Amino acid sequence: MRGDRLPDLIHIPRTAGTALAQALHGAVTRHGHTVTLASLPPDARAIAFLRDPVARFVSAWDFAHDANERNRDGYFRLGYPTAEELALALDPDVMAQEVFRPQVSWVPDLTDARLLFVGRTEHLYRDFLRACDLLGLSGRSLPAYVPPTRSQLSAGAIVSLLGFYREDVELLSWS
Repeated sequence: MRGDRLPDLIHIPRTAGTALAQALHGAVTRHGHTVTLASLPPDARAIAFLRDPVARFVSAWDFAHDANERNRDGYFRLGYPTAEELALALDPDVMAQEVFRPQVSWVPDLTDARLLFVGRTEHLYRDFLRACDLLGLSGRSLPAYVPPTRSQLSAGAIVSLLGFYREDVELLSWS
């Protein structure tokens, strides 16, 4: 990849995509969350980072809840006072929002030749360095990143989410 254009970043919400875009491209990508594997032409190349689906749900809930509290405009249609209640209800209207959609909506097939690298947010720094090495990039670094996990979920809510995100769980063999 040395000297070539950097691959597209498939930025899945709540997987450190903003930090990755800043570190790789020097700015947040112009595409936001619109780049999916399906949207890329056959000759494109991309990288993606995936996250444990339950941790991603908690992060999405906290993000959406905080955004609604800050802006008070109800941008995110939550309708449930806690992450626990949403996880148990799995309201289709809420779960269809981009921030809660399964990661397979962006990356349905890890064997697709357009994917140069797939990292895991749980190993963000290690996988970022591996991606940089693969791309021939040196001197790149990520900002400090500590994924918040304020909301707590019961075992029943986790089981509910694992069912909803079944394809995500299978994608990278999470259990």
